[in-house]
Amino acid sequence: MAFTMSFVMLMINVGIFKGFLSKWMKGFMIGYLVAVPTSILAAKITDVIIQKLKTKNTLE
Repeated sequence: MAFTMSFVMLMINVGIFKGFLSKWMKGFMIGYLVAVPTSILAAKITDVIIQKLKTKNTLE
């Protein structure tokens, strides 16, 4: 997803220009480095919330 999003955002903001590919790859790498840890953290938080909801529903 970071690959596509970095391409789309660069195209929207500046369009095609000389050096586009290198700027795109830089944006993708930064986006990937942010997206992976964020996804892992969000998955863990979501799992905790779901487990609490499941426990609450089984007690009732």
